[in-house]
Amino acid sequence: MSIDEGVRLDDLQYKGLYIYQSSSLPAFTQDTVLLADFAKLKQTDNAVDLGAGTGALTLLAYGRYKASFTCVEINPEAVRLLRRTMEYNKLSVPVYELDFSNSHKALGEGVFSAVLSNPPYFQGGTKSPDADREQSRRSSKQNALNEVCCAAFRLLRHGGKFYCSYPAGALPQAFMHMQNNGLMPKRYRLVANTIKAPPYLALIMAQKGAKPGAKAEQLLFLRDDDFTYSNEYLKIYHME
Repeated sequence: MSIDEGVRLDDLQYKGLYIYQSSSLPAFTQDTVLLADFAKLKQTDNAVDLGAGTGALTLLAYGRYKASFTCVEINPEAVRLLRRTMEYNKLSVPVYELDFSNSHKALGEGVFSAVLSNPPYFQGGTKSPDADREQSRRSSKQNALNEVCCAAFRLLRHGGKFYCSYPAGALPQAFMHMQNNGLMPKRYRLVANTIKAPPYLALIMAQKGAKPGAKAEQLLFLRDDDFTYSNEYLKIYHME
C-alpha cells in the first residue's frame, strides 16, 4: 500500500498498532491518550468513536480493552486515512462518513453501550472541506459539545456511557449540555501539568438514564515538582 505525499504511517508504540496521519489534518494529541485510559471499557462493550479523525482514540482504546468499535468522521480525507489505518492494523472496524446529527440514522438508536468523543474541532481543528456542510455545523465549542451529546444520547442504550474530554474551565457548561441531552455526569477527572498548576482538561463520563451524582476522581498531574513525568503519566503511556 503506497503512502501519499504528506501522509505518514506512525508507530503508536503500543500493542503493535500503527496510524496514518496527514500534514493537512490535525495530529492526535495527548488528550486522546488520556481519554482512552480514562474510559475503562469492557471487552463486551459495543462502542462508537464520534469524530474519530484517523483513528487514534479507537486504536488506543481497542488496545487497552478489546471492545468492539464503530467510527464516525465527517472529513473525507480523514475518513480515507481512517479506513487505511484500520486495514493496516487488520481490524474490522466499520467507518462512516457522517455528521453527528445523522449518525443514529445509519447506526441505529439505542444500540451502543459506549460513545467516546475527542474530536479535533473542539480545539478549532478539523473542518469539513465542503463549505455548505461546514456552515451547517455550529461553530462554537459549546454548541459542538451539545451536538455530540445529542448524538450520543440517540446512539446509547439505557445505562450506556458517554466519555469525552473538555476544557476544565468549561466543566459546568459541559455538565449542563450533558444533562440537557439526557446524559447524567457520573465521574470526572481533572488534568494538570503539575500538582501546583491549574487544571486545563476535564475527562468526563456521563450515563444515559442515570441518577444525579458525580464522583470527582483524584487529580491527574502529568509532571512532578522537578518537571519529570509523574508515575501515573508513565503508567498511562506504558513507560514505567
